[in-house]
This record gives sequence, structure tokens and C-alpha cells, in this order.
Amino acid sequence: MDYFDKRRQLGQHIVEMRKAQRISQKQLALMSDINKGYLSEIENGISNISVNKLFRIADALGVRPMDLFAGIEGEEEGDCATT
Repeated sequence: MDYFDKRRQLGQHIVEMRKAQRISQKQLALMSDINKGYLSEIENGISNISVNKLFRIADALGVRPMDLFAGIEGEEEGDCATT
């Protein structure tokens, strides 16, 4: 799996978590102090997300940053592959 697919999966997981909490994209953007257009690009796997923005989104959703990666292929809990 390439990095684009992993970014897309991460973005889709953020969307799922956001919708499960009935938070609009605009609300999450405001809560995490991220531009709505940039958040859309993150959710669609278009933009690379910085660690700081990842932390902001996790905080706004009330989850641990690592929870955003749950279910991404090759990112199983305890999988600490090094390069």
C-alpha cells in the first residue's frame, strides 16, 4: 500500500469519527483551529498532515492521536516497524 492510500484511509477515519460525534466539517475545523479547506484535503487524503494538526484534530475529537490510525493497513496496535 502506498502513502496516498494510507493518507486516504486516515482521512476517511477522521470523517467517520467526526460524523459519529455529529460534528460538521466546519465545526471540527473551528474546534481544531484548522482551515476548513485544509481539513477537507486531509479528509480526502490529498494533503499531508503535520503532527501538530493531527494532535489538534485528535484533541477536538476527544481521542488519542494513535486512535486516528486504527485500522490503517500496516498500522496495527503494537506494530512498530522501523525503517
